[in-house]
Amino acid sequence: VKDQIRRTLALQKMNAKLDELFKDFQTDSSNYLSAKSKNADAAASLKANAQEFAEKNGCDYYASSAADGKGNVVPVLVNFEEARVKNMLPEAELGKIYQRAPLPYQPARVADADGAYVYRAIQVETENTPEFEEARPYVLAAWKLREAAKIAQAKADEFAEKAKAEGADFAALADGKAVVETERFAFLETLRSTPNVMQGGGEVVLAEICEKDVAPGEAFRDNQTIVAPGWDFNETAFGMNVGDVAVVANQPKDRVFVLKMVEKDPEPTIEDLANLEDDPVARQAAGLLTSRRMARFHEKFLENLREEAGFEWVSIPRAER
Repeated sequence: VKDQIRRTLALQKMNAKLDELFKDFQTDSSNYLSAKSKNADAAASLKANAQEFAEKNGCDYYASSAADGKGNVVPVLVNFEEARVKNMLPEAELGKIYQRAPLPYQPARVADADGAYVYRAIQVETENTPEFEEARPYVLAAWKLREAAKIAQAKADEFAEKAKAEGADFAALADGKAVVETERFAFLETLRSTPNVMQGGGEVVLAEICEKDVAPGEAFRDNQTIVAPGWDFNETAFGMNVGDVAVVANQPKDRVFVLKMVEKDPEPTIEDLANLEDDPVARQAAGLLTSRRMARFHEKFLENLREEAGFEWVSIPRAER
């Protein structure tokens, strides 16, 4: 009980401090918009320094990859209980950030079971249709990545065939390429930080894949090789038996992995599944699997249709659209 009281008091103090930072961010936002309307130097009106705030109050400080040189895109994370804190914004909140397209320097605050966050975006780009020359480097980069993925896939398939041979030494075949071992992982897991009262448990999400000695919740930051594995990685792994070798690309399709299953828990029995029939979390997981596989069926159907039909992409001048 004492520990719980201490945590509660620490959280109350930190929330009071975060309220101060949030008010400073609001003042910045107001000054920024006022300066913009007068064609003045809007950046010069910004006074709040979240990095200094984090250092002074024992918080973690993060800037997105789109931040400027001074790190002005700042999510701030409460560090009131180190063992439970996750060094990232909640996934659900990140999705909302992109959907609502906040105004530059307009602050937002969110809290979940693991901490509280105050953040702001320094720049928001509205949707537009660029001229071809402006888009060309991005199109070229995407094309190169797609072609490189084909080469990587072929190399991985070749490696996998050798690794499937009886007595094959996986590490020796890698010949200097990265070979990593993962911690044990599930297919899906329950995200307890976003309790679902209606379902009686947390939200069911794709389980995290941590490389050996990477702490739970830190794979996005500390994994060196298994980056953004995605649904295909988990689904492929759980379709394998001990000793099997398989090939799978990560979610953005910029890395291809060769997997070897070295250990696996026994499959659940009919009796085990029957006992889960009335479990709300199990029902939620089954619903997620069903909807995901239906979506993937439609994606594959459309992909095959495009390949069979054959598309030719034509750039139409903006004036003629």
